[in-house]
Amino acid sequence: MSLLLILSFIGLSLRDMDLPSSFLTSKNGVNSTLDMLTKIVQAFTETIHWDVPADMLPDDINPIVMEALDAVLDDSAAKADIWKYDFSRGDKKVIIPAFYLPKSKLSNPLTQSFDPRFTWGIYLHHMAQEITQACREPTSAREKMSIPFVWSEWVDLSELDGYVSLPLGQKPTCGDVHSNAGLSKYEKLRAQKGEKGSPPGIPVEGPNLRPDRIQGYEYWMTYCDDEMEITNQLAFPGFQITGPTREKSSPRLKSLHAKSYLLGAAPAPSQIVWLVNNGSIIVDIDPNSTPLHLNHTLVQTYIRDQNENRNLTKTIKKVGNFVNVTQDIADFRSAIHGTPNTVSLSVQNHAKENSPILTYKVDIADSEFHGDCYHKYTEMIRDKLPESWTTLESNYYNSVEVSKEAKLHNLISKYFYETEIMGNTLGSHYDWRFFDGLTHLDLVEQRIVFHHMLRTWLKFTGEYGLTTWVAHGSLLSWYWNGMSFPWDNDLDVQMPLEHLHRMALQFNQSLIVGVDESYDSYLLDVGTFITERTHGNGKNNIDARLIHTGTGLYIDITGISLSGSLASPTYYGLLEAEHKRLGMPGSYANTRGSESLRLEKNTQMNAVNDRNGHYMLVHDLTPLRLTLVEGAPAYVPQNYKKALGVEYARGMVSRAFKNWAYEPLSSTWMSKFVLTKVPNVAKITGEELLEVLQGNEAALNEVYATHALTRVHRHEMSELEVDEWGTEKLVMDNKWLKPVRCDLYEFRENSAGLWGRDTATIGLVYQQ
Repeated sequence: MSLLLILSFIGLSLRDMDLPSSFLTSKNGVNSTLDMLTKIVQAFTETIHWDVPADMLPDDINPIVMEALDAVLDDSAAKADIWKYDFSRGDKKVIIPAFYLPKSKLSNPLTQSFDPRFTWGIYLHHMAQEITQACREPTSAREKMSIPFVWSEWVDLSELDGYVSLPLGQKPTCGDVHSNAGLSKYEKLRAQKGEKGSPPGIPVEGPNLRPDRIQGYEYWMTYCDDEMEITNQLAFPGFQITGPTREKSSPRLKSLHAKSYLLGAAPAPSQIVWLVNNGSIIVDIDPNSTPLHLNHTLVQTYIRDQNENRNLTKTIKKVGNFVNVTQDIADFRSAIHGTPNTVSLSVQNHAKENSPILTYKVDIADSEFHGDCYHKYTEMIRDKLPESWTTLESNYYNSVEVSKEAKLHNLISKYFYETEIMGNTLGSHYDWRFFDGLTHLDLVEQRIVFHHMLRTWLKFTGEYGLTTWVAHGSLLSWYWNGMSFPWDNDLDVQMPLEHLHRMALQFNQSLIVGVDESYDSYLLDVGTFITERTHGNGKNNIDARLIHTGTGLYIDITGISLSGSLASPTYYGLLEAEHKRLGMPGSYANTRGSESLRLEKNTQMNAVNDRNGHYMLVHDLTPLRLTLVEGAPAYVPQNYKKALGVEYARGMVSRAFKNWAYEPLSSTWMSKFVLTKVPNVAKITGEELLEVLQGNEAALNEVYATHALTRVHRHEMSELEVDEWGTEKLVMDNKWLKPVRCDLYEFRENSAGLWGRDTATIGLVYQQ
């Protein structure tokens, strides 16, 4: 297991190694690799730049992990799942369906199955060509390029395929998908057999005519439309969700609602931000977008260019034309890094820069917290002719005006809507638009999502100079081991109010993609009412979210500002102590009845807050300090201990939470049920840890995945206590360690038994 982790970190994988054929099929195959581990471990440790001699480093549990792996891989089922230990993305080729071929007479399908590698490959190839052409002719280069966009190419909507393929008269209506009972009744009718060979289920003609089933729901199901105009009526599931569905229902029904919304009513993102190591590009959305399966131009260009590559002739003859996303990513990255500064196209190329984008410490100016910090942005927009405003500028300006007007008349409404699940509150951790089931019930998948999402957020904000830091539970989890808590169902970050406004102006509604991270995409959504900086009616405590489009899980983003908002009782002590330290007259408690007096006192104390009563002192916050979170560079408050002590009291000393316990040798939070045989977890021995890992594959997998990162974190925290210069060197020398989680799409594909195949196929949906 450690072998594979090490290979992952040094840029190798199972796919790159010339391993003996017995490696995956016999115990001897595993043993034959053990004598290689000394060299592999040495290669791995050389990729991490330690700032002290080896005898001063934290204990290395690598030998324990290897021994546990040796025992586990003796089981044939474990050997069959060995792909779980290789975190690099595969190089599987996606076969291009025959109907795309230039001379094909095959009809277009209603839709095709989702595979991000197909979408990515086609668009990355197109963009690389555009960038290369612009470099050849820089004087004719545009400010931005554009690509088509439909949500079905970015999110798996296949749950609707069974409805999309039906004749119109048999498709479900809004009433059929209003409740669990309605959907159950509809599906029972469809399952019934018709007489004498007539279509099964609901007949096209007769007493169950679609119009009859529509009546009675349009007056109170305002979020659903049975007859909404859709460009391609045949690719219509029968009901069109147009807004948040407020009634509580089952996860499956909520997932259908979300996918219906994305298929038809959901607006496209404002732009797509493609992030690569040491660079990025912002791409506009073509307003006349049509799906690739209806407009074949880009795919046929891909096929043409592939056919001109003589090195691929044999492969094409064998399997047909295919999308090779691994090569397309490499070509795209090379195009970005080869772009000179004379070419715009919204490309940022840092590959040749000597100065780092991220510095070890970041100072935040007091003005960045001021409530009126956005005035410079609105004034900048007003100084331009309205017809020259970009869509982002227009939307931002209008949002600010709406926000100010709504506050004036006390008409601020809820912006973000979560998923209302019947019988529990689990749906509150999911954005309703992208809900795909209760992903967090599968801890492995939740960890995959959060790992890549947080790393992509940190890459995005670092790339564009947006100041942000981890907060609340995410800060506490960083303190313990540099990773996320297994029980946390969302992540928390904060940013100065001015940076929140700049992000809204430049990136609101952008789709963010980490090309070198995973095949995931994330919608950056900033709320309308961000000029309101107090708790108000409590409907908008969160200012923005980065939302994982494949599951609906998200990062909560809150702006920090200077305001007169009422503090949560947790922070009374902090504010009273600062009030006293500064020798201010009276008591801070006297401000509780006056917002204006609180603002005056907060200004004097430099006490800033979010919209939910969480307070901090600016001198405790800044300068922010760079660290590693999930193996990526992130910032934390300079006085993080004080911040955590105020909010969580015993959070930095308590080694247990609900059913979880902190295991110190691996710096991992494990289920208490896994540790029942350990008499004293705080003093666990190497032998006891080995027994735990050999007896629980889930615990072994997690320790395997994270033990390198948690060791770096342990060293960082110990250095911080005695030598901050050493900490700075450690962090600055080890920025952007490789991901230690699989890609979610490939994880699900491999879990379905498709690992080891060289190719993948695209499913096509035609009318029944």
